[in-house]
Amino acid sequence: MEDLERLKSWKGRRVFVTGGTGVVGTNLVTRLDAYTTQEVLDLIDRSGPATPVPSNARYVLDQDPAWNSAAAYLNDYMTSARNLLSGLGKTVELNSDSVYVTSRQDVIGYVSWGSNDHNAENYTTHAEPLNSWVPGALVETYVSTSGRSFENPPSYGQSLIADLIEEGVSGAKGYVYEPYSTSMANPSVLFDRYATGYNLAESYFMASRYISWMDVVVGDPKTSIQEIEGKLPVQMTYLHATAQVGSGTVELRWSTLSELNNYGFKVQRADTVLRGFTDVEGSFVAGHGTTLNPQTYTWLDRNVDPGVYLYRLKQVDLDGAVHFSEQHRVAVTGAVASVIDASLPQRLALEQNYPNPFNPSTKIGFRVSGLGSSAVRLAVYDMIGREVAVLVNDARSPGQYEVAFAPEHSSSMASGTYFYRLQVGERTETRQMMYLK
Repeated sequence: MEDLERLKSWKGRRVFVTGGTGVVGTNLVTRLDAYTTQEVLDLIDRSGPATPVPSNARYVLDQDPAWNSAAAYLNDYMTSARNLLSGLGKTVELNSDSVYVTSRQDVIGYVSWGSNDHNAENYTTHAEPLNSWVPGALVETYVSTSGRSFENPPSYGQSLIADLIEEGVSGAKGYVYEPYSTSMANPSVLFDRYATGYNLAESYFMASRYISWMDVVVGDPKTSIQEIEGKLPVQMTYLHATAQVGSGTVELRWSTLSELNNYGFKVQRADTVLRGFTDVEGSFVAGHGTTLNPQTYTWLDRNVDPGVYLYRLKQVDLDGAVHFSEQHRVAVTGAVASVIDASLPQRLALEQNYPNPFNPSTKIGFRVSGLGSSAVRLAVYDMIGREVAVLVNDARSPGQYEVAFAPEHSSSMASGTYFYRLQVGERTETRQMMYLK
């Protein structure tokens, strides 16, 4: 009943567009939708007028140069957005190469080609960016049917904005049918308006050349943002989730750089078939209130049924405000002799390094699946494909592994972006990391 009342209190919120002579007569109406009712409630909780966001929250603009011959103007929108936001003093990452960007922290705005990116499947599944989002975050993906379904479990084809809502965004524009690319939201307008005081509904409306039945905007229409100095109350440095082979136990480790009014954390888990994050019973871990000292936490999720799961943290402030971490995918097996993660391609075996960006060292986790030993090679490459270091080059039995990488031992390495690639048999997976010297 409480959840129903919360939904009723939101129903019917509308934004009236006004001009110099009064109300124009247009109502901008958005909707609430997600895989589960709980996800809708979570969306409401991280939205609303004057939502506080850190002043250094990140805008991520992920181009795909392979589209320059067919729809260059959509990539140009991102370049224009970068220029405008940089002029406003915002933190902006414009990626113009073939890498599909994932695992970014404190994201307030995001645009990509989603499943239309020619390289997305080399870095993630269903084009999910696996970002950590600040409350109030808005997104747009250049995908013609991204809003066609919120069914649980989802049926794919093209990527879905429902996955982004599940990750933690507060607003998303999607499409239920081919809308033509000219009707997609222009991020140079969307983020410029949103960053300068307009609300969610107004920003999406002004950024869209056409509005029709094919569009769907999800989110509280009155959501707007108010910058605060520095980061949000708790600065997460990493979250790492690993399954102990054959034990039905998942170990979560995470670290904070500093904490402000941190009541604590709850572990949330979602089945990748029946979507929807829920709190794991008995998972609350107390925070350290306010501290400037780094803190490390661990928690074990025991007796987990075999399957593939997503894990994340729900961090709770002393005033009740909640924030969500990025997600981690984990395959759980029941018996030591069973095949580990056999239902997933090997490209899912490589995890994001942590910390990232890093200096002086970082750790890279990976998982070897199957029966018997496999030839495993893990190497680091620079932006033009030159091999920088080989971290693993031997046979490994099925299991979870972690290796350290300390670039200071290589005098030829400069600050910048690097790639690390895991090869197991004929399958490979590649991820990106940032080294700050």
